[in-house]
Parts: sequence; C-alpha cells; structure tokens
Amino acid sequence: MKYEINDLNLLGDWINIKRQELTAKGHNTTGLADDKVGVLYFSYLKRSLTQKPRNIKKSTVFTCPTELENGLDILEGKIIAGEDLTPYLSKGINRLTYQDKMLFDWGIHHLHLGEVVGSSGFIARTGPVLYARFDDDNAYFIQVLHHGHWSNKQLIETLHDNWPETLSAFRLPENRTLSTNFNDSEIGELRDINVNTLLQLNDGTVYLGLGGGVAASGDSIDSVERYLDTQWKFKELEKNINENTDKYIPNDDLPIATPLKFILIRHLNGLYYLHETNNDWYTQIVGPQ
Repeated sequence: MKYEINDLNLLGDWINIKRQELTAKGHNTTGLADDKVGVLYFSYLKRSLTQKPRNIKKSTVFTCPTELENGLDILEGKIIAGEDLTPYLSKGINRLTYQDKMLFDWGIHHLHLGEVVGSSGFIARTGPVLYARFDDDNAYFIQVLHHGHWSNKQLIETLHDNWPETLSAFRLPENRTLSTNFNDSEIGELRDINVNTLLQLNDGTVYLGLGGGVAASGDSIDSVERYLDTQWKFKELEKNINENTDKYIPNDDLPIATPLKFILIRHLNGLYYLHETNNDWYTQIVGPQ
C-alpha cells in the first residue's frame, strides 16, 4: 500500500544531531554550513582517540628522556587501561576547525608527557612529545622528539622499519620511483598549502600519505570521504522509505494518520531510530557514528 510521506531530510536531521553533540563538547557550530559541520565532525573523531584498551609496541629506536620517563609510564598505563587520552593531545582538539595536518597526512598523533593535569583539563605541556600511531588494538610508539617534527620523514622510516605490515594499504607497487623525492622542509611547505606528497624511503619503498591526506580545504580527506559516504547512505535510506514504506510501519491493521512524517533521532543508548511523529512509531536503523 502506498502512503503519503512528507519530505524526508534525514541528512539534515543527522547534521542537527551532530551540532548538538558538538555543542555539548563545548564547540560552537553557529554560522557553519551543514556540509562543513559534517566534515568537521568526522575530523573531530579523527583527531580524537577512541577510548579503548590497546597494546603498546615500541620501535627499535625508541628512547625517552629521563626526566619524562615518569610521565610516559603514566600515559602507558592509561593506554593499556583504555582511559581517555584527550588530556595528552594538542589543545587544538578544543577548536573544531583546527587542522592537524601531520595527523591528516601521515596518521601520526603527538602526545605530551606531563604528569599533572592543569586547570585547562590538559596534561602539563612538554617540549619533547611522543609521536605515535594508533589503530584499534595497538599504540605504536615511534619516538620521543621535540615539538615541531611535523614533516620529519624519519618518523615514516621508523614505522616502515618496525611495522611494515600495518602500512600495506598505503604502499605503492614495487619498482616505483619518484622523479622528485621531497625533503622534510619541502614536505612541510607543501603541506602548509594543502598539497600532498608521496614519500620514497631509504630502501626505495614509496608510500601514499598514511593518514589519508589533506584536502584542498585543509580538512582531512578521510573526513570528507566519510561525510560523502554518510550523504549517500541517507539518500539510499530515504529512497527505501519512499519505495517500501510498509517496512517502517509496525502495524498497518490499525488506523494510520497520514501524511507520514519521519525524522531521525539518536537515543541515549547511542542507537539511531526513525521516529514517525504523526503516529509516534519508532524504528531502529543502522546509522553512522
């Protein structure tokens, strides 16, 4: 049976949900276009670290200054326990539009190694910081170096020397060479104007950016792609609702008030639901983050 449905705008509903979530974290989205909010939301997730227990793996060249060893020990305990690591990150995490281009380009975080959390909610800032790469299960400690090694190719060399299997998705086929192999300074200058570079390492291996790259806007390419994928999924869901409305009606034996009006909501349990407001129906769906 065909039912009249008011215009669906599930992506707009999702954007509003994300505005609310970001506002609750202290971010101001006023004046930002909906598409920008979507991209910045995924950028915020990329810059954050999911709170979950991880194993720690240290490179063969890893060292830590003696005066920072206690701070490193504390951080290691929090990583293993799956505690919140936000206090150790750049304070830029509090700025929604902040662009961490080393992370966007190379997928490398830097974490401070202080021992005391200040009034700002962040651990005491340290000159040397931990450069590390994270996945779902592991934290890969590359090296402790001074703040500012954002385009130091040795970080990638170390990842390649120690955990090449984790980088295979970004590795170009063998026997590829670059006509121009940019040095650290050149990589930094190009990254500043949102230009991505390929990397040829000492053994000839060539990598794409391990973090997915920087878009022309300075945003994370990963974040742009995730938002575009979210757009597509909601368009497909709207199409399915229009073509198969009966699947979203719990009991069509009862009187149904039309037109139907579906909106997207997120429950306190974190799950997404379609709420049909005229008849007060709820249908759980698989939604994005």
